[in-house]
Amino acid sequence: MPTCTGRKPVIVERLPSPFGSVVGSIIGSNMNSHRTIRRFWLTVCFLLLSGPNPILPCVLYAGDDHHAPRVELAESRVDLGTVLEGETLNACFAIGNSGGKPLHIHKVKPGCSCTRVDYPLEIPVAGMKDVCLTIGTSGVHGKRTFKAALNCDDPARPVILLQVSARIQPLVSLTPDRVFFNGFAGQNLKQEILIETRSKKPFSVHIESHDLGDNVAVGLTPVVESKRYRLTVENRRKSLGSYRGRIHLRSDHLGREHIVVPVFAHLIAPVEAYPSQLTLKTGRCPACRGSGRFKGTLIIRANDGKSLEVLFVGPDRTDLNCRIDPLLSGQAYRLHVDYVAADRPPPLALNIKINRADYGPLIVPLQFKR
Repeated sequence: MPTCTGRKPVIVERLPSPFGSVVGSIIGSNMNSHRTIRRFWLTVCFLLLSGPNPILPCVLYAGDDHHAPRVELAESRVDLGTVLEGETLNACFAIGNSGGKPLHIHKVKPGCSCTRVDYPLEIPVAGMKDVCLTIGTSGVHGKRTFKAALNCDDPARPVILLQVSARIQPLVSLTPDRVFFNGFAGQNLKQEILIETRSKKPFSVHIESHDLGDNVAVGLTPVVESKRYRLTVENRRKSLGSYRGRIHLRSDHLGREHIVVPVFAHLIAPVEAYPSQLTLKTGRCPACRGSGRFKGTLIIRANDGKSLEVLFVGPDRTDLNCRIDPLLSGQAYRLHVDYVAADRPPPLALNIKINRADYGPLIVPLQFKR
């Protein structure tokens, strides 16, 4: 078989690495072989289409990018600072076209119904036009961001997100914005809420209704006529437990016609026994089970910080033994209860007398479990 040892090699030093090394090794070999030629062209195509800076895509699309429309936008987000609820916000974005063809805007879709958009359908080459957003803030307050999506025929940026942010102060403010009672049953609990407007127009508000029944008493008085009002809520419930509800107010301000004040309450006893129902058990001891001996403990404590002493624990029976250990002097005690089953019926409850004239004896129901 003839060889190519006498053939002058081809110089490929000017080809960039690794292009030069790979192609040079192929060209320097037997070029008469069909397999070698096919490997050469496959390697060339692979190097053109791959790598961090592909050559062929740049060649194919360089002409198209030069003539395609191109969006120029200096700022896609606008911060309007602090505004008052009810004001109309206006923000315009300057859209330019630095491409070789006119830029067409297909649509601008706002993120909410409170936003209206005004935009051109076409921007000429080297031209600039405004896309404007008009935002209504009635019934909206706090830190908000309003968005709109611009869709165009720029192949590099087909969708552009436009954002307008603002801190919206409420037209009518409530300080505080809710009522929370956390105290003792029978205690005089009262809370006031200041209602005022930032508008220059006269402001009128009145109580419409509430769903709290007889738990509270509600009143509304003007502080500054047509400007500021005081809502007073007073707890009327004497028993333990929790309740919640809403107070509905009606005003003449557009966007704040209906004002809701949440009310929460959690009332506990000044003195309580925990658990509220004591279960006496025989335990795992076989001797205790056989003798019918039951044991249990409970905690007696003062929640209001006043002095507390346990004077007597009844009923006074020979089969019932109670021992009191102080946990916190004058505030909390642990009561140990021992009962030995006898022929007569077991006691139904413990009667715990304390030194408090403002609070009666504690009644703790008893249960027995073997």
